[in-house]
Amino acid sequence: MSTLGRALWRTAEPTGPKRLPTSTLTGLIAVAFISAALGQPIQTRPAYNLTGQWHMVDVIESSARPQYEGLRLGFQVVLSQRGNEISGTGEKWTENGRWLPPGARSLIIIEGSVSGDLLDATFTEVGARRSTTGILLLRIQGKGNRLEGRFACTAADSRGRSMATKAR
Repeated sequence: MSTLGRALWRTAEPTGPKRLPTSTLTGLIAVAFISAALGQPIQTRPAYNLTGQWHMVDVIESSARPQYEGLRLGFQVVLSQRGNEISGTGEKWTENGRWLPPGARSLIIIEGSVSGDLLDATFTEVGARRSTTGILLLRIQGKGNRLEGRFACTAADSRGRSMATKAR
């Protein structure tokens, strides 16, 4: 064990290391060996199924352009989940609650992964004049039908709150 590993072990276990039962250790080694022999990673079943249609709202709290602060952007997004991986597409439909005509809507593409109750994703919004990229860090709420967290994007260095509700 490395010096760092020993230091972390001591920090996590101040009363000394605890030993795993031999049967548990043998089982873990067997699962890892079989997984490696088959060339397949060990997969865990996700706790949440985020596949479906979502209504998402981003509220800009800070921006290099003060006129963007307080702006509420509404998106209709369809997410698809495969294991812990998430992908999706959608459109910006509203600005401050006002519906955008079809020609003014912009495409959004989302890709990310779920770890526990967190969705960590990147997005690209393809606008008429330029594309914007950003990140989403959202906590999965309820039974997987709500997301709440933060976003940051390259559009005027904007950041703020993000919320989403599963429509179906």
